Amino acid sequence: PKARIPKVKSVEKMTILDLDATELARQVTLQTWDIFSRIRPNEFFNQNWMRKNAAELAPNLLALISCFNRLSGAFA
Repeated sequence: PKARIPKVKSVEKMTILDLDATELARQVTLQTWDIFSRIRPNEFFNQNWMRKNAAELAPNLLALISCFNRLSGAFA
């Protein structure tokens, strides 16, 4: 689909309200899908994301959790 670019004169003055909701949703979906698609089933086993060596056992799941937390913080 054609990108919906905001019509603002300066990126520095742009706010989230200047973004098209559909385009914002599209970009968030693309970003999170890229991370989600890397998660392997073994990252869920035995709550690997909660262990001391979680970065080794569940790196992609941790990346998705971090992405979700950043996004939810940005829109809260």
